[in-house]
Amino acid sequence: MRSQKQEHLVKGFQVVENQCIWMKAGIVHFKLCDNVYDCRTCPFDKVMQKKMAAARHLDSREYWF
Repeated sequence: MRSQKQEHLVKGFQVVENQCIWMKAGIVHFKLCDNVYDCRTCPFDKVMQKKMAAARHLDSREYWF
């Protein structure tokens, strides 16, 4: 016989050890590092740096207009 209390299931999550730093920071949902954490030569990091700089520039312009 089951107890009257409902069983609450906790959904697990996957811990990924080779997460990209952008994933660790919560900026991208899922990205694994395929460049041995050498961000200086990573094409993905270069694109993300440019996008983040552009976003900061746009945010700072909002205050002047």
